[in-house]
Amino acid sequence: MLITLIDVETTGLDPNTAEVAEVGAILFDTETAETLQQVSTLLPIKDNPAEYINGISPELTRLIASDMQREAILMIEVMLYHSQYTMAYNSRFDKPFVERLLESKVELDWIDAMLLPWQHYKVQPSLVDLCLAYGVPVVSAHRALDDCRLLAALLGKLPNIDYAIAYALEPRVIIKALIGYDDRQLAKDEGFSFNRFVPNAWAKQVRRSEVEGLDLPFEFGVVETSI
Repeated sequence: MLITLIDVETTGLDPNTAEVAEVGAILFDTETAETLQQVSTLLPIKDNPAEYINGISPELTRLIASDMQREAILMIEVMLYHSQYTMAYNSRFDKPFVERLLESKVELDWIDAMLLPWQHYKVQPSLVDLCLAYGVPVVSAHRALDDCRLLAALLGKLPNIDYAIAYALEPRVIIKALIGYDDRQLAKDEGFSFNRFVPNAWAKQVRRSEVEGLDLPFEFGVVETSI
């Protein structure tokens, strides 16, 4: 199948106030595990508090003609139209920015690449840490197309990409660990994240079949999809 790998670099974390400084996308074929097309563009921003992370200066984003930027966005929309799924690493972050950016109302079926069956980590790692664990060279990161290329290389390490996608799409539930402050390391060891899924609490997103066998007491949260 065809999937679009997508990543955005932004001026902040809040999609209601932050701007998209760059977007990159790769059209990826799961049968051959190969990249078919790739495109990225900077987008005009007024300032960039996250410049120390992504290295994108506002002045740089204004060097591209607006029609070139529009053509790049249009190309990404065409890639998305021909794809069965849209994939991002931590899609919870990228999804609202991408959907706001698109000029047309493309219906997207999202997959969070963090939910693929990676074998090296129990706790969800960063994209760079996962690349290092799988022997994927990290030449540069934190630019949109660079991160898409890293994700494409990681997908090539999976023995069965279609199975991995089906695994990631299985319905998840949010579970909240019922522990005190002194037991926080136990939650970390079981892959729980603090303040990510449930405010001021240790929680994780899991398949229902993975709930069995947990040593920690927990309670169920809201049933969710893969993102």
